[in-house]
Amino acid sequence: MIEAIIGKSEFARTPKYKIEGKQDSFATKKYRNKAGWMPYAELVLGIYFLFTVLYAVLNENYATVPFLLLFVWGYLYTGLCRWDKPTSRISVLT
Repeated sequence: MIEAIIGKSEFARTPKYKIEGKQDSFATKKYRNKAGWMPYAELVLGIYFLFTVLYAVLNENYATVPFLLLFVWGYLYTGLCRWDKPTSRISVLT
């Protein structure tokens, strides 16, 4: 840490938000949220585990239902949160 303070460190900081000079400002920079295909895969897995819960109930395998519901909740929640605005522009300041 002392080397970094006095400037003798080999660590080189990479520019964030493509700020390469003193004239660039992060306040005007925007980036695209690249969620890609992952939210769709999470939604598919959530629906798959929902059917698995239904299958477990129909076969009277009640001990597995609470654990399967954790998978349903987790995959559907993350899928819907990430799918909300997968390609919209998001400001750096928000």
